Amino acid sequence: MKNSMKIVLRVLHDGTESVLTCGPAVIVAFERKWGVGIGKAMAEVKVEHIAWLAHQAAWREAQNNGGSVKPFDGWLDALEDIEAVGEDDDEGPFGWDVPDRPGRRSGDTDRDRTHAAARVPA
Repeated sequence: MKNSMKIVLRVLHDGTESVLTCGPAVIVAFERKWGVGIGKAMAEVKVEHIAWLAHQAAWREAQNNGGSVKPFDGWLDALEDIEAVGEDDDEGPFGWDVPDRPGRRSGDTDRDRTHAAARVPA
């Protein structure tokens, strides 16, 4: 669904790559915690915000599957990389035009084009 209320994140955490979906419950939790709407927050992307969304999605997934996730700061220590995954190759979450994202370089591959939204430096 175009412009659906979810954010999909590809995460490399503690050597394991996974795809996490931040649905409406995670987005509302974000808005309540940070006091800002998700649209405004994503217009001025902060790595902490993207990492928090990923952590919250991982925590909710673990709760549903009987697992556990460390508190945010402990979890963040093992976060190696994170990226927002768009609905298609030309557009990211919330209709972002991927080529205009920070970090876009001439000659980037399709995967690189979706990688610029939020990347935690190594």
